[in-house]
Amino acid sequence: MLKFYRVTFFILFLAVGCFQSVKAQVIVKQFSNDPAVFIEELRELYKGFEDKEAVKELDSFRSNWINGRFNPEQQRYVIKMSNKMLLEKMTLTPYFQLFYRGYQKSLFGGLNEKLFVQWKTLAEKIVEVSTSEYLGFLTTTNLLFNENTLLKTEHRKWYFDSADYSLEMKGGNLAVVFNKVVLKAKAEGDQMQIETQGVFYPATEKWEGKWGKTDFSRVLDGENTQVEFGKFSIELRQFQYKVDSVKLSYPRYFSKPIGGSFSDKLNTYIDSSLSQKSKHPRFTSFENDLKIKGIVGENSVFTGGFSMIGNAINTNTVDGKPSTIDIFFKGKKQVTLKSKGFLIKEGVATSLNTAFQLHLDSGRSISHPSVNVRFKYDEKLLTVEKGEDGLMRGVFYDDFHNMSIDVQTVKWKITEPFVDFDNYNNDKPALFESNDFFRQIYWDRWQGALAANPLEKVYAFYNRMPPDPVTDRLKSELKQLYLAKTKNEALISQKTKELQDRTQKVRANFKKEERITFALKDYCAAYGSSPDASKHQFIDLHDAGFVVYNFDNDSITIQPKLFNYYLMNKKAKDYDVIRLSSVIAAKPNATLNLL
Repeated sequence: MLKFYRVTFFILFLAVGCFQSVKAQVIVKQFSNDPAVFIEELRELYKGFEDKEAVKELDSFRSNWINGRFNPEQQRYVIKMSNKMLLEKMTLTPYFQLFYRGYQKSLFGGLNEKLFVQWKTLAEKIVEVSTSEYLGFLTTTNLLFNENTLLKTEHRKWYFDSADYSLEMKGGNLAVVFNKVVLKAKAEGDQMQIETQGVFYPATEKWEGKWGKTDFSRVLDGENTQVEFGKFSIELRQFQYKVDSVKLSYPRYFSKPIGGSFSDKLNTYIDSSLSQKSKHPRFTSFENDLKIKGIVGENSVFTGGFSMIGNAINTNTVDGKPSTIDIFFKGKKQVTLKSKGFLIKEGVATSLNTAFQLHLDSGRSISHPSVNVRFKYDEKLLTVEKGEDGLMRGVFYDDFHNMSIDVQTVKWKITEPFVDFDNYNNDKPALFESNDFFRQIYWDRWQGALAANPLEKVYAFYNRMPPDPVTDRLKSELKQLYLAKTKNEALISQKTKELQDRTQKVRANFKKEERITFALKDYCAAYGSSPDASKHQFIDLHDAGFVVYNFDNDSITIQPKLFNYYLMNKKAKDYDVIRLSSVIAAKPNATLNLL
């Protein structure tokens, strides 16, 4: 059995209006083959209709019939189809009404002869399949012929701009095949379109495209942004679609197209101006190392991913790798910002959880692992702010001046050599503390009532040696040799040398530098401690600048300050007591001169 359509009641309601009451049922068994008699029999059937629009439409058909607009062959076809519909007990509305409307549109509406023949052939075939599928066929083709529309809901529709299509059967389903067409979707305050070639299947309300081309013009007026792709499909009733692999052309930033994924969605806006704030269309690049000049001002270079969310540019990539903005001063790279997602829009680049690095002399820098960034590149102003959560709570690390800087914000007019460090809360002191700062009272405070000082425990964990069966065996053998009544000095010397060599080999394969960063769970396993209790302890160490605690993966990175504190407590390193506090409202707490 042929299957053609999934037709919703609402579509039928739109197409033909309300169904007629019982009295509108066809009551004759067969129409006369005489054209003059046929048209009057038809008139008698709809004479008592209450639906004025239906009566008006049937009167128009009758007028065309009487006035000779149908030739004898066309009249015979109409009478034959009318009798087939009678045989299947179809009512005048919607079946006859839709059939006459479609036939007249095919005949008088400028459709090409080939399409007219296809419609007639399919109508004659489907009328004998089932009433529901025949109704679906008539509804679909009436939308095609009268409104150039594929699918229509109460507030949205898909329509097209071409008459170059054909009606075919594919896999037992009706298929509307377009050679080349611009598909358009429209809603209140928004629209989207695709230049394409493909097939529409009314039964599944699905579009299968061979290729497609679209752009960002509805949100980026005047920008020549083109998106091209190969095979794709759309569930038309969803009014949205996604293509996994496309090519984006954006001459303003790229000399050649870049690859990525693309999606678009039709939205509804009471105020059409709000469509400029839409988050569609969307594009996300595959590449994460694109170099884009000018996207964040003439003094900066962007390296990383590229994505577009409506008219906003973002730096997200398909694989989620971070992107970088390098800001230059007098031809020299002065600041590096690194983030998984910069939002670039209207002259401003913003990002949360951004790694910040202010480059100074001799490869040194002032840095912070996670800050909020607002770079007004049109105004050439960079603002960096600490947050209150996670990594953001830590201090700025200054390995050029060998100190930590605890301020809330850093501001720099990138055309000038002065960088300001300031607290916007003028009652809170800004602290500038030497990395060699040490006071015994502070060391003791970290231990408090604990059995061991957490700074000492972290240092010991860093210096730990991994378990090694060979080392354990050599130690056991040496112990037995020393406990023997008669000591074999030569063998003791040999085993001692083997143990020393083994220890050096194990230590060489377990470099301390690789242990600066470690997982919280490994630390807790080594000391048999609770992860929850240890986590709170490491957060406190993080805020004090001894470690960097990564809240995303519960890892810890030891900072130089912890090593210094440990060595100074052991009197193995000199220390100082340089710790400056600044409270001021009228000016920044401190200013760095880059020159």
